[in-house]
Amino acid sequence: MSKRRRFSDEFKHEAVALTRQPGSTITQVARDIGVTAGLLGRWRRELISNKSKALAGSGVPRDQEMLVLKRELARVNKERVGSTGQRNASLSLSAGVMKPNVFLGR
Repeated sequence: MSKRRRFSDEFKHEAVALTRQPGSTITQVARDIGVTAGLLGRWRRELISNKSKALAGSGVPRDQEMLVLKRELARVNKERVGSTGQRNASLSLSAGVMKPNVFLGR
């Protein structure tokens, strides 16, 4: 059984901010930063509905570094998107390991 991951408030706020960028979707951002779309959607709803008490968590400072790296990866992936809107060969960060992703357009 794996341990439950914890994320800092800053990580959650930055992740939600990424979903508000033009052309971004919750699903794509969630995939890029390594969380589920449902979890990211919940963070977004909590932030919108109750800003003062939203996103209470107990993440560790390591999350800040991971957020910076994941944000940079998301930016690079976005730059690599072809004119058709499909990713040909890009990288994703999953559990701290870079893995190639190959998406075939349909």
